[in-house]
Amino acid sequence: AQDVFVKDTLSPFLDLKSLKIISQTGSSVDTLNRVVKWDLLGTNLQPDSSAYVLYSAKPKAGLPNGTIIRNRAAIKFEVFQTFITNETINIIDGLAPVSRMKPLPDTVFQTAIPIRWKGVDSVGELKDYTVFVSVNGGSYTPFLRNTTDTAAYYLGQPGKTYRFICVAEDVAGNQEIKGSDAEATTYIKVLCANKFFRDADGDNYGSRLLYNFSCTQPAGFISDSLDCDDSRPEVHPGGTEVCSLYDENCNGTNNENNVCVLAINPSISAGKLNNLLVYPNPSNGLTNLVFYCSDAEKTDLKVADLLGRTILKKEIQSTPGENTILLDLQKMNNGIYLITLSSEKRKPAQVKYVKQ
Repeated sequence: AQDVFVKDTLSPFLDLKSLKIISQTGSSVDTLNRVVKWDLLGTNLQPDSSAYVLYSAKPKAGLPNGTIIRNRAAIKFEVFQTFITNETINIIDGLAPVSRMKPLPDTVFQTAIPIRWKGVDSVGELKDYTVFVSVNGGSYTPFLRNTTDTAAYYLGQPGKTYRFICVAEDVAGNQEIKGSDAEATTYIKVLCANKFFRDADGDNYGSRLLYNFSCTQPAGFISDSLDCDDSRPEVHPGGTEVCSLYDENCNGTNNENNVCVLAINPSISAGKLNNLLVYPNPSNGLTNLVFYCSDAEKTDLKVADLLGRTILKKEIQSTPGENTILLDLQKMNNGIYLITLSSEKRKPAQVKYVKQ
């Protein structure tokens, strides 16, 4: 696109006096109709590329909580039909959320105290909680910071009293304010020293990091303590290793046996033709891509995340035989990606690539 035209009508809840045009080139402001425009002539925006324009504006003073400020822009390329962008929403929120611990029995007969809490935010969205604990009447200290969970086990000691409070925060940064009165209090009295381990993911393997002394096996605990990741049911001793960021079989080695370099659909391979190899995999971002061609051709390369979003797309002029390309993917976030090669002569070949 040589010429791009952007038009944005400002919400009546925004203060025009606070308006600042950050992207000055081609900009104009119609204060009577509350319209900001950019006529970007000679932009020469290339295919598959993007650009943006920026302004800032503050809400009007005194708007009530819950006021919704909506915005969407109109964009036109050349002489083609104008299209409307997705709508953004900002909500005026000056109210803190409210949270509360669930009461505990006066006495528990195990060292792992099951605590629960919940909260609500009347405007906007609740972001997270911080849970505090006091031991034998001492000062409160954080047990969990900025967690989105609403339940946990606190590992205590027999003969001590534990008091808990929680504080909620919303996405607008409003934080709940509380006093020192406990919302949940209990005393630990253990009659037996049988040791059980937390099985949070339900794979019948417990975590050695969270154990419980009790006379009988509590719910969610087992006698085994061999799980190396108690948050993922697919990760446990004897698990099946797959291409991922996790050690599924808990043997201390990740992605062994070349699980990351096998084609997802091996049936498309014929000898070396159409094979696709990525190494090292996992990688820190500098990755070799190896593929084979029967003759010279243009090949399309695409890197996508597991949601199908394209991260990288480029055309490669391949040669007969083995082709090796060094991909610099260091700017990508850690995670699992799919690399696909295809052309008019080549059926799509695809492998998993792990960036860590």
